[in-house]
Amino acid sequence: MAHKIKKAKGKIVFHNILSLISIVFGIMITMLFGGILFDFLFDKTSDIGSIVILIMIVSLSLAMIVWGYKTKVLINLFKKYVYIISSTNDGSLSNLAASLGKSENTVLKNLQKMIDRLYFPNAHIDHRKKEIMIAGKSLDKLKLSNAEMSKCRNCGAYGINVREDDNYCEYCGTLLK
Repeated sequence: MAHKIKKAKGKIVFHNILSLISIVFGIMITMLFGGILFDFLFDKTSDIGSIVILIMIVSLSLAMIVWGYKTKVLINLFKKYVYIISSTNDGSLSNLAASLGKSENTVLKNLQKMIDRLYFPNAHIDHRKKEIMIAGKSLDKLKLSNAEMSKCRNCGAYGINVREDDNYCEYCGTLLK
């Protein structure tokens, strides 16, 4: 289980770095080839093949920017979701949606994306109960005494169980001890 959680932390860090690289290179490529495309569009001697290739390059670089931005937003949402879920110890989709000011359907889609990308390695959505389950358990069953709880320094999750055999944040995979 610890390996699965470490892998989740790696995925989050990797996607965060990749999103930044994607945004920066996307902007650089768009500026460079966009300028060349602009020159080619107003040059009467330019052939259509070159213009089409430049349009494709600019389109791909814009797609890189959009993907990077969406990934960055999803990672920031992940941190918000973890904070709210862990501090309230409530996995109800309706309560999470109310806390975030979003629709329940939007929260469901975002959580599913996070689970699919393995940001939540131990989670799944119970559609019947309309709640997120961590490690196969309902969050209200995971309540602990204050002596057993701590806060994750990476994602800000509260109520992390710190025992000898449980050294990783159950939300993001950060080493706790």
